[in-house]
Amino acid sequence: QATDAEDRQRGILVELAWRKSNCHCCKLPIEKGAARCGLEMNWGRIWKARWCHAQCFLSNCTRFSRYPNSRKLICRGSGRTISKGDLFVRFSIGDASSNWLP
Repeated sequence: QATDAEDRQRGILVELAWRKSNCHCCKLPIEKGAARCGLEMNWGRIWKARWCHAQCFLSNCTRFSRYPNSRKLICRGSGRTISKGDLFVRFSIGDASSNWLP
């Protein structure tokens, strides 16, 4: 069963910034028109995105590994179970994370 944080999560966002925001990885501004990536989370009744520069996302927020636990995870893309020993990718920005099977 997915955790409460995973249940509240919609997915990964990639877009051009339409307004200025700050990167959750390097803390520098993301200028209007720049490519940015984010994870969207539901906090109460409000959907909030955690944004970072596209380069920061690829170099700091993406991790490939084998799942070490017996507790199952759910892939956000396919809905399939991620079991112990499965190769998966985790995207994390601040307090938001998302698990995906390749």
